[in-house]
Amino acid sequence: YGGARLSLAGQVARAWYGIVESEQQLELAEQMTETFEKNQAFTANRFANGLASSLENDIATSALASSQATETMRERVRNAQVKELESFLGAYPKGDVDRNFPDTLPELALAPLPPTPAQTMENRPDLQAARLQLEASGYDLSAAKMNLLPSFSLSGGPGSRSEEFGDLLDNRFRTWEVSGSVTQPLFNGGRIRANIRRSKALRKAAEANYRAVALRAFTEAETLLANEKFLQKEEDYLKNAS
Repeated sequence: YGGARLSLAGQVARAWYGIVESEQQLELAEQMTETFEKNQAFTANRFANGLASSLENDIATSALASSQATETMRERVRNAQVKELESFLGAYPKGDVDRNFPDTLPELALAPLPPTPAQTMENRPDLQAARLQLEASGYDLSAAKMNLLPSFSLSGGPGSRSEEFGDLLDNRFRTWEVSGSVTQPLFNGGRIRANIRRSKALRKAAEANYRAVALRAFTEAETLLANEKFLQKEEDYLKNAS
């Protein structure tokens, strides 16, 4: 359940940031189309007055059409991302999501990253689930082996004993009876040992799954920590370039 919540939250956040980015891309495409429209009108006027060649007029017309196609594509992507966000929030097809998205991405104050990948995985739901499955398989194996041992049972209860019927309700004639029994499985068609082999196989599968999940978790953590440093450098360079 925790893993599903984190996954849904991540998908919603990614869709929201994607919409904000698409809004900026669409705005840029609209500005480019407006510029190409002015350029095409200017070139067409020059061509009509014999001041520009037909090639220049065709290039301006082609550039305008290409820009219009890009603008349409940006709008299509933006609308698809809005529908995706609505589906995540349970608002599709009613469209109850507020479409007044911001024009710029917000500034995020990120918490300092932990120094080692191990510290980033303490709350990973997939790793916790794999560990609990491994522990549960161990308990199942122990329970299967216990079925080979004899079982002991002890029972008891109160009663009354008297030669006279009227004395049966007298507390002085109350008695207690306690009995015990021991049973040992002798013949069950190999069912118990088959369950033990099955539990051992499930235990090995749980161990392999835990190793795979742990390896994937460490790999993802190391990759994300390294990417964070590279992205920070890239962001600094882009700010200097702008």
